[in-house]
Amino acid sequence: MMKTQTAVEQDFYDAISKTQLAEMVSGEIYKSRIRPLNSTAEDIVIISTALNASQLQEGVVTILIYTQGIKRDSNLLPDLERISQIEEMVLTLPSELKQLLPEYDGIRLATAISYALDESVWQYFVSCKINYKFLT
Repeated sequence: MMKTQTAVEQDFYDAISKTQLAEMVSGEIYKSRIRPLNSTAEDIVIISTALNASQLQEGVVTILIYTQGIKRDSNLLPDLERISQIEEMVLTLPSELKQLLPEYDGIRLATAISYALDESVWQYFVSCKINYKFLT
């Protein structure tokens, strides 16, 4: 049966909630566009994108892990030590997800792990994209 965007997000939400990454962060796990704007916690946001409708569905799940920066004068600098810890944990995510989501195939990092500042909430986030395939 074909997966919808919300079904993929739910599957990855359920799986990520059981990972070491979820244990590591202080906040909650959210699906796309549900994270509270005033959150200052280390939250994980799951966004399903690029889902096709063929018999072998292929897609990408973007995972954002928010973390606080370091305030210095009027600047917000990245907390590189914490970002590095999160990045190292994200590296283990594909192997954990393969175990937790056996119905999905080809789970792997789609791009390099990166970090950036989300100026709308003045927090940094670590970003990773995970490719997957699902036979309908």
